[in-house]
Amino acid sequence: MLTNVEGKFDDYPDEVKTIMLGVRELILCVAQDNQLGAVEKSLKWGEPTL
Repeated sequence: MLTNVEGKFDDYPDEVKTIMLGVRELILCVAQDNQLGAVEKSLKWGEPTL
């Protein structure tokens, strides 16, 4: 995982981090099972910029 993404995951409480890592793993498994290629990891949430 990219350092900035990993750092953001580490900022969450343990119970939230566990869920988010599970979702991440699910996404990676679906991509692999369907031979979709590499998954780009980035942070896409937050306040919108105007």
